[in-house]
Formats: sequence, C-alpha cells, structure tokens
Amino acid sequence: MNRREFFKSAAAFAAVGAMLAPAAGADTAAAAKPPAASAEEIFVRPPAAAKPQTWWHWMNGNVTKEGVTADLEAMARIGLGGAHIFDAGCGIPAGPVAFNTPAWYEMLLHACREAKRLGLVLTLSNCSGWSSSGGPWVKPAEAMKSVYVTTTNLQGGAKLAGLPAKPVSDDHGFYEDIATIAFPTPADDVKIPNWKDQTFQRRVPIKVSTPLYRHDRTEPGPGGTVKRGDIIAVTNGWTAPPGKDWTILRIGYACNGQRNHPASFNGCGLEVDKLAAAPVARHFDAYAGKLLALLGVTPGHNESAFKGLLVDSYETDCQTWTQGFAEIFAARKGYDLSPFLPALAGYVVDDLPATEAFLRDYRRVVADLFAENYAGTLRKKCDEYGLDFYLEAYGNGPFEFLQYGSRATIPMGEFWFETDDYPDTRRPVWGWWFLNGMCAPIAHVHGRKIVAAESFSATPQNSRWKKGPFEWKATGDKAFSDGVTRIVYHRYAHQPWMNVWPGMTMGEFGSNFERTLTWWEQGAPWILYQTRCQALLQHGEYVADVLFFRTEDPLDDGMFQDDPLGFGWKHDTICREDFLKLQVEDGKVFLPGGTRYSRFSLPGDAPLSREVAEKAGQIRRLGGVELRADKSNLPSPDVDVPVEYRSRVSWTHRRWPDGSDAYFVASGRREEMNVEFSFRQRGKAVEFWHPDTGEITRAANVREEGGRTIVGVPFDPCGSVFVVFREESTATVPAETHWNAAQTVDGPWHVTFEQKVTNGEPEIRTVEMPALADWTASDDSFIKYFSGTATYRRAHPGAGLLDLGEVKNIAEVFVDGRKIATLWKPPFQCEIPAGRELSVRVSNYWANRLIGDEQLPADCDYEPPARPGAENWSGQAVKSVPAWVSEGRRSPAGRYTFATWRHFRKGDKLLPSGLLGPVRIQSKRID
Repeated sequence: MNRREFFKSAAAFAAVGAMLAPAAGADTAAAAKPPAASAEEIFVRPPAAAKPQTWWHWMNGNVTKEGVTADLEAMARIGLGGAHIFDAGCGIPAGPVAFNTPAWYEMLLHACREAKRLGLVLTLSNCSGWSSSGGPWVKPAEAMKSVYVTTTNLQGGAKLAGLPAKPVSDDHGFYEDIATIAFPTPADDVKIPNWKDQTFQRRVPIKVSTPLYRHDRTEPGPGGTVKRGDIIAVTNGWTAPPGKDWTILRIGYACNGQRNHPASFNGCGLEVDKLAAAPVARHFDAYAGKLLALLGVTPGHNESAFKGLLVDSYETDCQTWTQGFAEIFAARKGYDLSPFLPALAGYVVDDLPATEAFLRDYRRVVADLFAENYAGTLRKKCDEYGLDFYLEAYGNGPFEFLQYGSRATIPMGEFWFETDDYPDTRRPVWGWWFLNGMCAPIAHVHGRKIVAAESFSATPQNSRWKKGPFEWKATGDKAFSDGVTRIVYHRYAHQPWMNVWPGMTMGEFGSNFERTLTWWEQGAPWILYQTRCQALLQHGEYVADVLFFRTEDPLDDGMFQDDPLGFGWKHDTICREDFLKLQVEDGKVFLPGGTRYSRFSLPGDAPLSREVAEKAGQIRRLGGVELRADKSNLPSPDVDVPVEYRSRVSWTHRRWPDGSDAYFVASGRREEMNVEFSFRQRGKAVEFWHPDTGEITRAANVREEGGRTIVGVPFDPCGSVFVVFREESTATVPAETHWNAAQTVDGPWHVTFEQKVTNGEPEIRTVEMPALADWTASDDSFIKYFSGTATYRRAHPGAGLLDLGEVKNIAEVFVDGRKIATLWKPPFQCEIPAGRELSVRVSNYWANRLIGDEQLPADCDYEPPARPGAENWSGQAVKSVPAWVSEGRRSPAGRYTFATWRHFRKGDKLLPSGLLGPVRIQSKRID
C-alpha cells in the first residue's frame, strides 16, 4: 500500500494532540497496575506514565530558580512526563548553589513545587554524581570495605618478631584485622585460576565457557596447595615449627577509599557500605530523606512531585567484606570460612574443587548481601515513602545482575547513539546496543510494566548539537523492540540563564536535549510518537517463549551473552533466587503476575547446586517443558521475515487484556521498504496502529498460509508500526487516493532568518531565493552559518499533497498562518487545503552557528579536560563562565553563541541545512 494513503487530516491530528493533556500529580507507580482503559483509549489519550522523561543535570551549582521554572515549563510544553535530577561536576566551573546546602534544598523544593504545578514527576539521583551511592555524610566505618593481605615468609624455627605490616598503607580512617595465619610454604607457586576475579577483587565480565567452570584443568601437585589442617593462627612472638619454611598472611579489611563520582566538590564523599543495611538506610536519610522531610512527606503519604529515587550504573570498585561477615557466612553456609582464608589471596586450599566450591559460596554471600542490604534497603525506603526505585543493575560490582536488579520498582537499562553518517542507506542505524535486553527480563519475570532506559547517550563525536529526532528514531525503536517501555533522555543540562544559546552542557557527553535547542518546540510530535508507543508497550503482558536460567554464579554477569534463539523468538533470563520461586501451570513456568513461558532452559555445563537441581526436577514433574539442547522442541517462530530482512527489522510482542496480540515492528534502514512478516497467528483481523499519526487502519495485504498469517508491512525510512491481531475490527482499509501528476513548486521564496543571539535580541534578515539551496552554500556568512528557524513564504500552490522533498531538519507547514503539520521525518509530506499563502518554517541544528562563531575571535578561555584520552579532542571545557555571560552582555567578539563546552573548531564540516526540495504538489484526481 502506498504510504501516502496513511496521512491523517490536519484537523484530526490536532484533535488527538489536544487530548494529550498532562495528568496533574500523576504517580509513576500507578503504571504498575493493570490499566482500566482500553488500548484504543490509551492510544488516543496516553496516560502520564507513558510519557518519556529526561535526566536533568544540575551542573556544579549553576542553578537558578528562573532556569528551573523555564526548564520544567519547556518539558511540559513538548509532552515530557518528568525529570531525574542529578548533581554533577564534569569539568563545569562551580556556581553559587553548592550541593547539600540550604540554598541547594531550596532549589529542590522550588523544583518540586513547579513540577507539581505542571503535572510533572521528579526523580532524584541518590547522591551527587552518577556512581554510585556516597557522600560527605558517609563515615569510614560505614563506607565500602575490601580485604587486604600482607604476605611474609619465615624460616622454620625462627621467631616472629612483630606481626607483619598492616596490609594497606592508606586505610582511609578504618581498618580491622580478620586473622593472622601461617602455613607451610607451598612448594609450587600455584594460584587459583582468575583468582582476582573469583574473589571479587576485580570484576571483568566472563562467560560460563571460561576455564573457571571446566573440570579438565590441571590440578596443582601435592606440594602446591595449602592444607587446612596445617593452617595455624599466630600472634606476635610465635615460633615457626622447624623443618620447613612458613608463609604468614595478615588478613584485614579496610575502607577502600572509593568515592562517588563525577560529583561536585560539596557532594563528593566515601561510597557507603553496600553489604550492610544500616549504613545504606542512613545514606538514604542523609539526602533523599532530608528532601522528603522538607516536603512534609511521611511514610505512606506522599503528595509531592518527588516520586522516584535513582541508582545509576555501578562504576566504582568492588566490595569484598563488611563487619561481621565471617559470622554471616557461617550462618548462611553452615561452615567456618577461616580455613579457606588463604583462598582470598589466591592460594589453593586442599584442592581446586574444594577451593572453588568455597569461592562460589563466598561470592554468593557477597552477592546476596549486596542485593538484600544495598538495593533491598533502598527499595524498602522507597516503598515506605511512595517512591519508584529506578536501578541500573549492571557494572563492575560484586553482584548477580538479575538478582540485584530484581529489587527495582523500575529496572533501567541504557543505550548509546552512534553516528548515522553512513553512505549506505541500507545499513541499519541502531547505535551502540547493550543492556536493555538484560534489564527488561527483570520486569517481564516480575510482571512490571515499565522498563526504563537511559536513552541516546552519546560520545562527543556522536552528539554535539548535530542530531535530532529522525537520526535518533531507529535507535529508539530498537530499544522498544528490546523491551524498553520508558525513554529517559540522556540528557538535559539545566539552563540557569534565560537568553544564552545553546548554554550549559553536561561536560562533553550525552545527546543535547534542552529548551535551548533550535528545534525544541518543534519536537513535540516526536515526543508524542514515543508516548503513543510507550502507552501500548506498557499495556498488557510481554510475550516470550523461553525462560533461560544461565548460571548460579554471580561472576557470570550475563551482560554479553549472544541471543540463544535467533530472530523469530523472544526469551528472558532469570536469576537463581527467582528460579527457586518458579511456579508451573498448564505447562507454563512463571512467577505470579509475570510472563508465562512455554519452555525453560538450564545451563549446559555449569555446576548446579542441590537446591537448583531439585527445583528443576520439580518443574519437570509439574509439567514444565525443558528446551532441548538442539532446540528441536521450540514452537514455531513467533515472527519471521525473509532472511535478508532479519538484520534490518526488529520487533516485540505484547498481549493485551482483551486478548489482542500487538506486535511492534520497526525498520532500521533509511529507505522505504515493503516487508512480508509471518506471524504465529491465524483467524484474526489485522490492523495497523500508527504511532506517528495516531491512525488505526485495516491491513490490506494479508493472507493465511500454513497456519500462520502473512502481513505485508510498508515502511517509511526508519519506519515503525504496531501490527495488531484482534477477534473483530471496525477499522477499514484506507481508500486509495488518486493524484494528478506532481507539479514542481518553484521560487521565488521569501525566506526570513531569525538567529538567536546570546544576551541579545534575535537578528532577523529576509532574503529572496529564486531557487531552493543549501544554506551552507551561501556567500552570505550570516546564512552560511545560520542555526535556528527560517520561514519560507510564497503564493499558495493549490490544495493537494505537498511534498517538501529533502528537509534539514524539521519543517512546520502553514497555510494562511494556520499550522497544518510538523514534519520531523521523511517523507516530508502532508495534505494542505486551499489558501492564499504557503509558509514553511525549517529548523536545523546548532552545529553550523557554533562552527561559524569559531571564525571569530575568542571571547572566553577553554582548556582540554584533565583526563586520559583528552588528546583525541573530545572538545574543551570553559575555564570559567565569562563575566559578559553572567552579567547579561553581548559577546565582546561579536559571537552569537556561548556554550560551556567547545565542541567545534574553525575548519569543521558544516551540516546541510534548510529546505532543499524539490517541493512538489499533487492535486486530487476526480475520475
């Protein structure tokens, strides 16, 4: 079917937009309850929980009330649902509102009041910076701790003249001994394979196929191990038995000095102990709890806009011990760990199987404590105060990712945007892809509707005001296909100034997404598109065929596992803790409220504990079906396409409460495609739900074949649609419109350029263009380097289908001053009524004006960031905010812009910009 048949009338589109009103005081936690509204209702009027949100970085104390209000009002105008507040440094000069001061809390209170007024919800990062949980209130005794060992050799018969030196030179204010022990020095210098990984002294992702799990490795010789019976606890003055050399280990634990980062100066402190509940609770009380108290929030009663707490990805060091750990270990595992303490220094105790069995128990206790006392305590505190708990449960920590993440109210992943500057339009533009497929199973298994994602993160090369909605779309759609149901933009840097363009940045990183964008107001339809998608993706239940249990060992993080099934099937992964709770009904395995799976799978070669083996046997006896090793008992593919399209499209499947099956399908290619999809459905009506327009139409190209339904799906460049199977449908196949031959809409065009000016009035210039041309080809430097919105005007060409051709980057179409459509992706087409004047407002990106300003003298000083790799020119940080910016004056060098990060140089390539055309009009043919 021709794509043009799907266009919606301007009046109907405007009506849908008007119905999308914000729900004042909406609590995101409500999204966890089954929605009472039908799918049609939430598609037309999406709930507040379906709106995208954004991370909102308050940069190093540069915060103003005017800026906070302006930011929140701008978010509400384009349809965002909320913001996640961070305090961060990132090389930005310090401002006047220091973290954790009365002025800081007044700003937070102001933000909460304004958010409530606007119907937005706020989430607070749990500390300054983004990794992980710490601050100046954390004392050394309640901070993260690690095991340290000093090794000393002593000849037999010699006397120990003083204990070995304390095993850590800088204990950061806390140290306690665990034990000082001696044993005969092993004859061979044999250490446990990967022993630093196995003891969580470092965390490098591995898979279950590594030698750690294989049983064919070489055992140490008789003299290469430490015998438990030979280990002696020693004190000062101990005399070593004669006849052999002795190794003495002084083992202790100390504060490891890890600090939250990249925090502002006032917010930086020690990372809290993750293995003990009480310090974590006090950490919560010291920051989030303080804001709750100031807001008057009490347990069970939260009417404020503060509705969430966030823990970002774990990017700090591991923790390997805490007070009372030996006693906790004995209580949980039923034996004393003291004889195995040499294993924490890499020694084999008795033999390799015994040592690895201990280390598995050790890692399990550490991981359990991490999940229970860190994430679990924060979840309890959030539940107490009516907060959603967002958790990015991955990184280099001593935990089992799925177990750790199961404590989240809203599991959160992330994806990064990569450049789409490829000459081949057939190449999928899906970005740097990871982590969502690991976080989404947590929600699916537990029946949680929202899977959030830190979205469109980017390196400086892939962001810096060069991208926007269409460039991002395929990456965002792939996130939806991988289970994401809430986009949270990375990132919005708080803009403390009211007339500075483009202004504050989050250092060099992240996609620029602030009210100072050239296209901010024109971005509302893009946000509405995502909102409609998320409304349907949060509706009903996720559908998958197989539940994988990969391993019991927290050392196998599962982050980088290949897809075990292939294109046509969806699967989830479950942790040990939840596997032991599985139920079986009608041959399906599940947790109450979660997805039901027709197959389950156990790891092929990893050892299973007695508890897991017994549970697997119980599941089989109750009728659960185990996936065969050769996968021969898989059901037929839920979705299939011709082989050549499998790398070009993505999909996900929801089952709605009324029994309808909805498949979101998306193209990753920047060209039109028609793809035949084969679905595991039959005997149902097939509809297309278009999230870009809000239309619901009957699919035209449908047939049944071999017990499956084949549907032809036409895609725009990077297009997407919901293919919905229903028992009955009232939707109709759009009548084909017949158009006359296209006529070129020639010039002249009267074009008005309105350039924003930092701390000044906009500079406006009108020119006549005899023919359409790229702005960057102009001899006029004002037009060549223009960034902003220019308005093209000419006599109305007549009613019909208007095709703008190529647009860089977003266009708004008006007839006699009345907006007809905002076009943010190709094809840039819309149907226009008759009138006198046609005008098209075209917005490009900031990059060209920033490059243009580099042609002018400098008006402030920048310097490279003080970190490794800065020589690759990630840009330069401003040394200090110049007085002319803070005092509201124009640039002394005549520049139009100011930004806290210098991303461009004089010779950088300009981006094609403007209405490039050719513009054509087609009138309706009357037969």
